[in-house]
Amino acid sequence: MQDISHRQDEREFDALEKDETGDGFYEGDHGNLPLEVRNLLIALLRGPYLLASESPKHWSVLLKNKEIVLQQLSNLYLTLTIDDIDGIAFIKQSDTGDLQTPTLLTRTEYKLLDSVLVVELRGRLMEAENAGQRAVISREEIYSHLGYFDIDSKTDHVGAKRRADAVIERFVKRHFLSVLPNRDNYEISPVLKVVFKASEIETLAKSYEELLKNNSPLGNEKEVNENE
Repeated sequence: MQDISHRQDEREFDALEKDETGDGFYEGDHGNLPLEVRNLLIALLRGPYLLASESPKHWSVLLKNKEIVLQQLSNLYLTLTIDDIDGIAFIKQSDTGDLQTPTLLTRTEYKLLDSVLVVELRGRLMEAENAGQRAVISREEIYSHLGYFDIDSKTDHVGAKRRADAVIERFVKRHFLSVLPNRDNYEISPVLKVVFKASEIETLAKSYEELLKNNSPLGNEKEVNENE
């Protein structure tokens, strides 16, 4: 899926040339960074992820100016995660230890059905990568998997599908899933393995396995927090 805002940013800094007079790029400009670096920082702050495949010019600027970008983000108590192999970058709050600092990023909350699907998708992704294959899942497979955990799925089939469709929509927006041409199949994005650590997934998976063993489906009102 293409990120329209990032592509628009790239067109904007393509159209602008650096002001060689030293007077700034506009009236009242006190900045000292090139336009392309400024626009890159805005793209990173907008998030949720910067993908090399969708924003190649931003990605090139990032690789050439990594230290400058890290310095600017540190001023805001932020840090940058970069996966050079899969071409993924995103910002998160720095771990400042005992130092009390304000936070800029909002905490992302994943409902339990969302986190259940994260576990399933990340597992499929790793299996597919180990086999040298694309990781693909169908809408029906998602319905089936989430149905095990949706407490109302046996009595409310329409509502269960609606809830599953809402999860799918959120995952497409966050680049966890990419829509394939037939619209009912999705490719699982490598973003998942970068954002969610293996240890976090393992802990979640064990807790869900225990719930299934005890025949205790999950209610939809509970939530799980992930801090990116």
